[in-house]
Amino acid sequence: MRKFQWILGSALLACTPGEMESTSATSSGASDVTTTTGVDSDSSTSVDPSTGATTEATTTTGATSTSTTGPESTSTTEGSTGAIGCGDGIAELGEVCFEPIELTELKYASSIVAADMNEDGHLDLVGVSVIPCPLVDDGALSLAGAPRSPAGAPRDAASSFTVWIALGDGTGGFTPIFEVLPPFDEPSEAVVADFDGDGHLDVGLGAREYIDAWAPEALVFPGDGAGGLADAHITPVDLSNLQIKAADVDGDQHVDLIAAGGGALTPLLGDGAGGFQVGPTIGEGHFGRPWIGDLDQDGDLDLLTLRRGESPALVSFFGGGDGTFVAGDDVALTGTLYGPAVVDPAVGERPAVVVSTYESKVWFKTFAFEIGAGGGLEPPTLIPEVGGRFLATGSFDGGPRPDLLLVGGGATVDVLVGAEPWPSGPTPAAEVRDTVGRPAIGDFDEDGVDDVVLLRYPLVLLRSNP
Repeated sequence: MRKFQWILGSALLACTPGEMESTSATSSGASDVTTTTGVDSDSSTSVDPSTGATTEATTTTGATSTSTTGPESTSTTEGSTGAIGCGDGIAELGEVCFEPIELTELKYASSIVAADMNEDGHLDLVGVSVIPCPLVDDGALSLAGAPRSPAGAPRDAASSFTVWIALGDGTGGFTPIFEVLPPFDEPSEAVVADFDGDGHLDVGLGAREYIDAWAPEALVFPGDGAGGLADAHITPVDLSNLQIKAADVDGDQHVDLIAAGGGALTPLLGDGAGGFQVGPTIGEGHFGRPWIGDLDQDGDLDLLTLRRGESPALVSFFGGGDGTFVAGDDVALTGTLYGPAVVDPAVGERPAVVVSTYESKVWFKTFAFEIGAGGGLEPPTLIPEVGGRFLATGSFDGGPRPDLLLVGGGATVDVLVGAEPWPSGPTPAAEVRDTVGRPAIGDFDEDGVDDVVLLRYPLVLLRSNP
């Protein structure tokens, strides 16, 4: 029943014109592109944001924030924080403090990414909103005052999703300024990177085209550096159910995509102008959106992904630096799989891959696989009393080591703090029901601690409150 209410509410919101009020706002960040330096995770990561005015933020009703310092925790409602140390403005190791705020002025979204789309140093939001009805170009369904793409795709074609941008103000507020309605269906999660090499961030995703027999396409919407997007570059790809991740996997300084879909992983090698050439497929199976990073520390990017279906497993592939990959580990698991995310488990030890599993009579289990010196996966360690459908990394206590956020195991949002001993017990961060997708992570209020935007109706910002 709750799921039906969410879908109905989303449909009404998407298909009904509404007034939008705005106030004012600010933020900063990193991108959803992986390089050979740093640790990447299966999360919507950041880039950098906006100027101006913000949408009015409303304290979440029905959302409980939980603040924890050390082993003690206190839960309060209506976004207040009650733990000792929370709210004093000083981030301390092991202290997790969030204030839940409903972003009522933003559209619902099926995927969301944090990035600085107008190059003002503040993190913005890029959203993809699935719309369960055809649209016409009468202007009634666009964001209030938002300019459309100058040339635009033909608006007499039906469009089942929009791509929108809301500029951040550096305090946790956002103002919607742009929306485009492309004639495509079944969008993947969006990724943000400079695909065409002009120095501005672009938006990439996979979708199906209405006009050409539902043909699958890779789309790149070029960014203008001011928060707008131009018409999409379109690359036909013979893949279904695309889920994509951006990285330069062939070392030519152009951003590529790794696409999960069509029974394999497929490199889409970027040409530096927003187009792609389809490379040789990698592995066989129903793979999820991959993690990309250097597992074996040889300077070339490798892949970690989950194979779902009849033979669920955590699978690795080692890159040759030229866009080709060879099979690595294939670790059998049971149940429905979520993740993976990569975290630094302990001082002096190798990073670990974290995966959650779900079985109907077992509930969630979460496992950590330490990555060996050669990039191989060590036997798993069970992390008790925690699980989630969406895993993401960030700095949620302001410490130097990444923490792990787990969302969707019931109503609880939990954090595994990157501290010794690791993994410690889960720290409840908030209670927000009905999350439907991967969260966006970034320091939207610029206090040195990462915030979280949860996908639900309406969107919820977990704003840090150290």
